[in-house]
Amino acid sequence: MYHWCVTKLQQLQSQLLQLHFACLIVVGLFFSLMLPVTNLSLLKHTGSAIGSMAAGLGGLCLGYYIWREVFVKLKQQKRLPPSGANRGQQALLLLRLIHPLAGIMMLYLIVLHAGLMLRWGGGPYHSSLFVSGIACLLLLAAMLFLGMHLRKKLLYRRWHRILALWLLLFYLGHIFLKIVF
Repeated sequence: MYHWCVTKLQQLQSQLLQLHFACLIVVGLFFSLMLPVTNLSLLKHTGSAIGSMAAGLGGLCLGYYIWREVFVKLKQQKRLPPSGANRGQQALLLLRLIHPLAGIMMLYLIVLHAGLMLRWGGGPYHSSLFVSGIACLLLLAAMLFLGMHLRKKLLYRRWHRILALWLLLFYLGHIFLKIVF
């Protein structure tokens, strides 16, 4: 089962451009289906659910980074038994393969979330909530660009991490503003 998952994820990674096109088609179809919907409550709840899915994918991406750092530190300190090192290496490989796919899907889910929330005009919009959401979208787009070119330029890895920290801060601010307003 593990090798099958790794093989399928590697196949998906080799076809990232096709994944982008498929996501664009799905986003377009989703918007065309939601366009005639006038139930503002449905639009709001759908947009919130899509935003929550994007946050879950972001947590998965963050989990890869944290697990990699912890695993490397434990391996350097020789605090892992051989069987634990092997399982940790397998988990790290799966997370490494999932990480770029989750990042791409997160971007498209955030675009859907933003589109639905902009379409939903049922409540007062607060500019700070709007700005923090747009900042998250732009930071994620920049991170995706840097992530796609990470292997060519190692300096991009540092900026990818810095943008991830800023994305996390803006996301927490976005959630705080959502609760307050």
